Formats: sequence, structure tokens, C-alpha cells
Amino acid sequence: MTSQITPTREEELHWLALRMVPGLGLRKAGLLIEKFKTPVRIFRASRSELEACGLAGGIAQTVTHVAIRQLQEIHWATHPAKLERNHPELLVTSKPKKPTPAYD
Repeated sequence: MTSQITPTREEELHWLALRMVPGLGLRKAGLLIEKFKTPVRIFRASRSELEACGLAGGIAQTVTHVAIRQLQEIHWATHPAKLERNHPELLVTSKPKKPTPAYD
């Protein structure tokens, strides 16, 4: 019988961010996991380390920059209280006004 390890919320977000990297398919993602063991380690890798694993320069750049931004956006979307506390300027606090009709 095998026991399953339940990932933490943060680990789930890293896995999701890995899946969201444009141009990174399952095969290359699998190779990265074999090398780095976890998505967290993949996102901490340098561009040159990712390129050494066979990623094209553009995809490696995306992993090191854009994917982290996606992860942060997912994190804030799933933790609205933290967003309100840490970045209140990002929240819309009023209802949008209805447009005034051009014709009566």
C-alpha cells in the first residue's frame, strides 16, 4: 500500500504555475521535474540552468520571469484577505458608475 502526500496550497500553486507557462509542454516539464525535483526549484533556477536542460531561451526566460508573476496573481486571487492587507491599492473599493445615456 502506498501513502499519498497531500501537497500544501503553495505547492499546488507552483504546480499550476508550471502548467501555465506558455510553450512548456508536458515532456519538457517532465524533464525539468526529473532534474529539479519540484516546481519550486524550477522557478528558482537560473535561465542558464533551464537552458542546460534543453529549454529554448525564450521559454527559459518565461519560466524565470512571467511564470512567477502568474504564481503571484494566483496567490493573491486565492488569498483576498492578504491582498487587502498588503496591497489595498489593487482593490476596487467602489461600484462602477452607470454610464449616462447619450440620448433621452
